[in-house]
Amino acid sequence: MLAILISFGFFSFEEVKILQFPIIHTLEYIEMPFINRVENLVFPFFLFSNLVTTVMFAFAARSALSRMVPRVHAKRFALPLAAAVFALGFLPSVFREAAALIRLTYFAETGVAFILPLLLMILIKAGGKGSKEASGR
Repeated sequence: MLAILISFGFFSFEEVKILQFPIIHTLEYIEMPFINRVENLVFPFFLFSNLVTTVMFAFAARSALSRMVPRVHAKRFALPLAAAVFALGFLPSVFREAAALIRLTYFAETGVAFILPLLLMILIKAGGKGSKEASGR
């Protein structure tokens, strides 16, 4: 109840409807130097973990692309892949958009994980009939 009163005291009704975390936005206006120092110490660790994750996924993507297209040298994938990762980082402007984009990719990944094995079973079934007919002649 206190959070609601503080939020409506600081923001208008329209702003409270738009903001996902109005109390956090209220606290942004308070300056505390010791919190800034702690934030400056903790932020590089989060940045490092995000950087390591991005580099690992980019390396896995480059390895997968070089396996799928063996004629092209793996170094040729590096620049377009880095540009794609950089461009994808600029798509969401707020956390809500990033969360929606991640949710969409999870659904796509789940769909691929179910559809590809089914497609493979259909192809094996179709290929198995053709090989039996060819051997029976």
